[in-house]
Amino acid sequence: MRGLPASNFHDEGAVLLDSLASILVGYSAAVRPGEVVSLTGPSSAEPLLLALYREVLHAGGHPLLLLRPEACDDLLQRAGNPAQLAFVDPLQAREVEVADVAIHVLPSSNPEESSAPDPARAALFQRARRPLFERFLARAAERSLRWLATLSPGHEAARAAGLTLAQFETLFARATFLDQPDPRAAWRKQGELQQRLIERLQQCRELRLVEPSGTDLRLGIAGRVWSSGDGHENFPDGEVFVAPLEDATEGTVCFAVPSVIGGQLVEQARLVFRSGRVVEASAARGESQLLAMLDQDAGARVLGEAALGCNYAIDRLTGHPLLDEKVGGTFHLGLGASLPGGGGHNQSTLHWDLIGDLRRGGRVEADGQVMAENGHFIAR
Repeated sequence: MRGLPASNFHDEGAVLLDSLASILVGYSAAVRPGEVVSLTGPSSAEPLLLALYREVLHAGGHPLLLLRPEACDDLLQRAGNPAQLAFVDPLQAREVEVADVAIHVLPSSNPEESSAPDPARAALFQRARRPLFERFLARAAERSLRWLATLSPGHEAARAAGLTLAQFETLFARATFLDQPDPRAAWRKQGELQQRLIERLQQCRELRLVEPSGTDLRLGIAGRVWSSGDGHENFPDGEVFVAPLEDATEGTVCFAVPSVIGGQLVEQARLVFRSGRVVEASAARGESQLLAMLDQDAGARVLGEAALGCNYAIDRLTGHPLLDEKVGGTFHLGLGASLPGGGGHNQSTLHWDLIGDLRRGGRVEADGQVMAENGHFIAR
């Protein structure tokens, strides 16, 4: 493949993995000669990580490969003592300092198949890693570190989505535009479409989300900078997002899409905001985990992100937030830390995206004017 021989570890999906690795290194991360590139992911993603390793070599970078079996963090959170839970891996800390680019292949395991840790222990685990997370965000904000999160389109992700591997590979190729003749051109076009949407949103002071299951939420956004996710930090991508004013979120939001955090499933979460903070929280399943995440630090009950999904090539929910939060006609709200570059000030160990669906009777209002109905934006 372009001067470096493809290794023989591939079986099914070899072409898709090679195409994915090529666009991640060449377009999304834009790796340059001499850059240190951290490649991190679960052992189930080894074929993609090796393809990425090869592409980084081809680009002239220095790849650092860190396989992190999902079972290790799960075992630590269930069996570790308090000192072990609070211990931060110095190799991870060093990685955050030395990497020019960090590419993370996210886990895709089904939470039903593992025993979730005690919510209080999971919260302690996350709190201990707050300095590491804050350093990561600081380097990203100062642009000394570029980062990217993706998913390996393998058997585990397919099983979690309830699809065969071939069906999931087809969905993933469509979601990432790798089924297009020129995927990079397709992502640039997606970015142009989203930029036009941002030009409308940037003029607004308040965003309102309404949908029939009980969501009626107002978010103050005056003076905050909207950003476009066009394949450089998430892959697949396709969203516009902003950091809401920390004290100006009011109302109720219901999340139709299940979410996983700390290995535990949270379903039908409902949050009530007053003056920017969550004052009521409930869930049909995983409520103790939801409350533990909200109580882990002072910033966890404040929104660090509000986003609208714009990728209409994804036509179904898959059970993985990296894809589901991009689905055209959805929205997601990030509890906790503000993302770099948007003007947000909220600090927290937590950044947890919860997803709602506007495609069946929902609407988005900007300063009182309807700009999207039933999941589709209205042309102005």
